[in-house]
Amino acid sequence: MTAALTPQTALAWLRSLSADVEAAAVLDAHAGVLAGDRALGPRVAAADATLVVARSATRMVAVRPGPAAPMRLLEADVRGALEALEPR
Repeated sequence: MTAALTPQTALAWLRSLSADVEAAAVLDAHAGVLAGDRALGPRVAAADATLVVARSATRMVAVRPGPAAPMRLLEADVRGALEALEPR
């Protein structure tokens, strides 16, 4: 089994991959912030369409992209960060 990344490490990894990320957070299934920008919790709970969010049964990774963010690449990176939170 491969160990999962911690929420803090997953965010650091995500930021190292993705250009133009204004804010990022790892949240629990109820939009409680586990790491990162606490302001994203209420925005995720309100289904803010300006965020890029990947969800699993237990966690979410949310990003507020900047204006120059490559969206398809950012979406893939957010999904990858979420997958890295789960042990394999």
